[in-house]
Amino acid sequence: MRTAESSIEDARAANHLSSTCYALSMAACPIALWSGDLAAAEHYVGMLLDHSTKHGLARWQAFGPSRQGALAIKHGDVVTGLRLLRACLDQFGETRSVFGYVEFQGTLAGALGDAGQVAEGLAVIEEVLEQVDRTEERWPIAELLRIKGELLLLQGGAPAAAATAEDYFRQALDWARRQGALA
Repeated sequence: MRTAESSIEDARAANHLSSTCYALSMAACPIALWSGDLAAAEHYVGMLLDHSTKHGLARWQAFGPSRQGALAIKHGDVVTGLRLLRACLDQFGETRSVFGYVEFQGTLAGALGDAGQVAEGLAVIEEVLEQVDRTEERWPIAELLRIKGELLLLQGGAPAAAATAEDYFRQALDWARRQGALA
């Protein structure tokens, strides 16, 4: 989190508008969300929305609803979170190669599971894993595999489902280790 905050301050000191949004959207917001620091997440999401709107940075304005959606989900408001995530994904349209799209699809899949729409969540995660395989955009694969494992657990059923989920969790850890995300 300290590195993300330092990146924000460096970008602001250099008066580099896009870099400020990048540090907020791609570092500060997700790290705060992943670590469960919802107060910090609210602060950074607000900064992202204010900064991107104030300076007319349309690309970064499109990221705002996804971060708001993830925050709403963390607060337990899955319906609002899903609406915001879908709005963000709709802004990307058919251009599924936009940086962040894969991550937002993963967040959507997990939220669908939280909303009890496990089959739809599994369909979304399968689609995004296929896209990752096609495009070789592998940086989020550990998290996507973890989400798939969580969805399989939510699906329930036979002990085989738990074993399959555990296999996806192991794959996720293997990918994270290979990418240097875990020491």
